[in-house]
Amino acid sequence: MLSAIAPVLAVLVWIAICTVELPSEADSTKAVVTQLRIVPYTTQVDVKLVPAWRDGTEVLFMGSTGIVTSVSATSGGTVATGDELFHAGNQSVRAYVSDQPLAAPVDGRSADHDQATVRNLLASVGCLSSDRDWETRRSAALRCYTKVSGIDVPRPTAFEPGWAVWVPPYATAIDEVVVRAGTLPPSSGDVVFHSRKTLESVDVVSDASEIPDGVITMGSLSFAVQNSSIDLTELSQLEPFLDPKSESAPAVLVTGEEVDAIAVPPGAVIADTDGRLCYFVRRVDSAASEFHSVIADVIGGTVGTTYLANSGDTGDEVLLNPRDILAGADCA
Repeated sequence: MLSAIAPVLAVLVWIAICTVELPSEADSTKAVVTQLRIVPYTTQVDVKLVPAWRDGTEVLFMGSTGIVTSVSATSGGTVATGDELFHAGNQSVRAYVSDQPLAAPVDGRSADHDQATVRNLLASVGCLSSDRDWETRRSAALRCYTKVSGIDVPRPTAFEPGWAVWVPPYATAIDEVVVRAGTLPPSSGDVVFHSRKTLESVDVVSDASEIPDGVITMGSLSFAVQNSSIDLTELSQLEPFLDPKSESAPAVLVTGEEVDAIAVPPGAVIADTDGRLCYFVRRVDSAASEFHSVIADVIGGTVGTTYLANSGDTGDEVLLNPRDILAGADCA
């Protein structure tokens, strides 16, 4: 009988001995400290980018006959001067990008702006090599364009507005193509495609009373902020980072101002029951070894580091694991 229960008793005795020898969780928790570190920090401000969008534009067609045999323009694509939009009958219908449309046939007597627009279009399809050729070889350049575009005009003397489609500079990004292969081409004044919305301006806003000048980085690009706005010349580069369906986008504005800051791991800062943030320090050369709380004014952070407004002394030690040592501590 005794021999049967002896192994069981031995196991129970072994468990009891091991339980007694294991240290409690409280005994095993040690304060982790480091010397308070003051570093230079370039100030940052959390901001929002508030864009203003220009509605998409209807790009219209002003001529051509024949069944549409192919469509080169694509939804989500872009258009440049000389690009073919679609092919109708024998004609290749091309685009020209200009801030105003051609309103009349263009020859050597037309307005300088209109002549420059036509020269750019002819050059884009290889029919003009220089502005001088427009003066000396205008008829040959026009014949070249009608030939490569399939326009049946044997001896053109001027460029007709209906030979190409006007695209405003703000409408070069295509949202939806309307013309379809296998259908009749658009009539004069019909829509070829709808352009995407484009940025008109971007305001920089923040809860801060005043937004300083600085730099915002989006992806690999940086954008200068002055007077709470981004330069209009940079909007086309910023546009891919903003969603027309969203009212704003978060960003971080980095200023040129450098200040002294306390650098601690994020775990060194806690919030008490009243929502106040604080960290805990003690003087190395002080007779009192207790930690005392310091209200934390967080001014920024990166992965693994929180930056606090400098209110400490390099002679202090910072408690890195206050949640383990001072559970329920108050920040007062």
